[in-house]
Amino acid sequence: MASLSQTARGNPVTVDFFSGPGGLSLGFQQAGFTIGMGVESDHFSAATYLENFPSALVLEDEVGKVSVSDTLSVLDKKFPRRSALVLVAGPPCQPFSNANMHPSYSSVELFVKLLEGISPDAFLFENVTSFATLDAGKCMTAFIARIRKLGYSPQITQLEAHNFGVPQHRRRLFIGGLRGSLSFRMPAPHQTIRVHNWSGKNDGGFCVRDAISDLPQLPSGGGGADSGGYGTRNQDLCVYQRRARQHGARLFNHWSSEHSKPVLETISRIPPGLSLLKIWDELPLRIRKRYANKENIQFNIYRRLSWQGISPTIVHPRRAMLLHPRQTRILSVREAARIQGFPDSFRFKGGIDSQYQQVANAVPPPMAKGLAKIYRNNLNGMF
Repeated sequence: MASLSQTARGNPVTVDFFSGPGGLSLGFQQAGFTIGMGVESDHFSAATYLENFPSALVLEDEVGKVSVSDTLSVLDKKFPRRSALVLVAGPPCQPFSNANMHPSYSSVELFVKLLEGISPDAFLFENVTSFATLDAGKCMTAFIARIRKLGYSPQITQLEAHNFGVPQHRRRLFIGGLRGSLSFRMPAPHQTIRVHNWSGKNDGGFCVRDAISDLPQLPSGGGGADSGGYGTRNQDLCVYQRRARQHGARLFNHWSSEHSKPVLETISRIPPGLSLLKIWDELPLRIRKRYANKENIQFNIYRRLSWQGISPTIVHPRRAMLLHPRQTRILSVREAARIQGFPDSFRFKGGIDSQYQQVANAVPPPMAKGLAKIYRNNLNGMF
């Protein structure tokens, strides 16, 4: 294969492994990259990716079954004039969680093999922060050593989504690098990254109200529809809402799980900013009896968001039921997606349970865009 630096110049191309619905890909696309390929084994996540990146090659398969030689052949035929190739990946975080004391290293090994076989101009690896301390740091050390042998000088950082204009506390670990470059630098932790050109508004200053207050009210106890309208358009939309609605003629995925009467009674008692655990002693005995052990209740279970605050990490409702600031229900899929930084035009496929999981697993697109802009600037300087 000819060196990419010797080809006629075109847009840099991104390939996304363990893509999920495409949070990383969307951010890179917004920063001017062409999305070449997404690989995802989950059926509905792959369907979401195809829906939102129709020009990309989407492989619904296990990453370990994807042929590196076939991948290169497809990319060379489809993008012969690309200026650079960037490999991005967010392997499943479950093997690296604190709850799993015997983690599998398969996804890390697969990533290294892809990096070795594809030999992209740059790469970006995303994971949970606990990856850095897995096996007393030995996994990270071995991982970095193998990447260095492939000709990269990996940069490691832990970034907060809120610093990219996302109204959410979500801290993630990123490892990235450019082949043959010693000057490439990832953002420092706590560094605020200006993602959009929003005059008069700091990207880091958005709150829950900015993200979701314009969305139509849903029935008490949950409900809604996978496809509908905005209703009466509010002429006083804030900048976050205007950008979310851009290019969206209809409102997709604005529905939430429905609750039983006992659950409704519980969540109706929780004030904004507090959770089930925080108001435990104030609850009637009949409600407390529904829970076997107070010590097993996580601090984010039935946590009601506040309009002025920012959200904790968006996760699947089975792990933490984040409540709407005012309505008696959990967040809708679209509200969770808004808090993640997805535009309304990005449609999630599958049933509601799968949609919640896809949103929870995704990298917030504004984080990906902020990083992608750094990659774009560095790649432009190399070629």
